[in-house]
Amino acid sequence: MAETTGITVKAAHLDGLDTDATLAACSDQKIPSQKAVKYYVDAAVAGGGGGGSIARRVPTGSIDGVNTSFGFSPAPGSAAAFFLVWNGLIVDPADYSLSGGVLTTTAFVPRSGDSFYAIF
Repeated sequence: MAETTGITVKAAHLDGLDTDATLAACSDQKIPSQKAVKYYVDAAVAGGGGGGSIARRVPTGSIDGVNTSFGFSPAPGSAAAFFLVWNGLIVDPADYSLSGGVLTTTAFVPRSGDSFYAIF
């Protein structure tokens, strides 16, 4: 175990390396290989609509510390290929709902000055 700037880093054993490109194990004990992640993301983007293109998109709606409903045009093609980013952190899908092009935040309220966008 090595410690760098207060972060503890443990070496990963190869028996914990997962090469399944579907990431079906959904395990906290396995680490997906770089190749498995690439294949998974490529498949998700290709199946997510938009011709396989992925872009950073800023939602419509007031970012004012009160509003929790936002819109995207075009609408995301797939929730599996949708990543919401708030102040540099990817938001857990349990903290918002997405229906077509309408996003509703349920666990936070973006404020003026926040960085708030989606990648899909």
